[in-house]
Amino acid sequence: MVCIFCGQDRKRSREDVFPKWLHPLFPLLGEAEYLRRLVTPSFDDEHRRPASGVFDVIVRDICTTCNNGWMSQLEQQVKPILTPMLLDQPRTLTAPEQHTVATWATKTALTMQGANIGGKRFTPAADYHWFHDHRAPLPNAHIWLCRYGGHGNWPLSVHQWGLTMRPPGAPVPQPSDPVNGYSVVYAIGPVVFWLWGHSLTGGPYIEARSDDAHRLIWPALGGDVHWPARSTLQTETELQELSHRTPAGVEPRGLAGMAPRLPQLAH
Repeated sequence: MVCIFCGQDRKRSREDVFPKWLHPLFPLLGEAEYLRRLVTPSFDDEHRRPASGVFDVIVRDICTTCNNGWMSQLEQQVKPILTPMLLDQPRTLTAPEQHTVATWATKTALTMQGANIGGKRFTPAADYHWFHDHRAPLPNAHIWLCRYGGHGNWPLSVHQWGLTMRPPGAPVPQPSDPVNGYSVVYAIGPVVFWLWGHSLTGGPYIEARSDDAHRLIWPALGGDVHWPARSTLQTETELQELSHRTPAGVEPRGLAGMAPRLPQLAH
């Protein structure tokens, strides 16, 4: 099997999209039914998975070397940072901690695509290999933390969108055009991760910043970041709407058109 991250033909592993160290943080949870939905320009498909453990999402496209090596090390690094936040306790993140959390958030967003219906991915193989080599958020990526106070499908909700962007003066994106951007929002308990990025040459320019609801952790600008933000997302609808948003600070001259593509995964 060729590993999605290192690109080597190695022994396959069973990788937990959401690590096992999350389980003790939510001891009262039972089993949950999962709804997966894939939306493309040509169809809209839903799959329901029978009730099982809330965090029991497994992928099989990662080798044992990656799983038991650098990925395991990253989990150990992020666990003491995220644990109090997942227990809904305030936390101040230093710049190095912001880098660690942003890297983990990227790893999780990349890994979860292996659980999409039909194995549909919006991230090209080259980006997986880049992440393996650099262990850092992807180029042109921006990552925010938010707080979720709703209940709905809590404590786990995932919304992924591939995007097609065009520079100024280019034709409006068409359904057949390749994906070159993404917006991913996922909530684990009270912590929301919002990742937005692209591979469009020369733009769009983003003057990324924090606001009352979204705390920017990548790029890490040097100062501490305090979580939670003053405003809280309260409903599943707000999470979905966030995944459809263009971040504040996107330079309009750098973005002529943007169309949501595939996929959306709702847990």
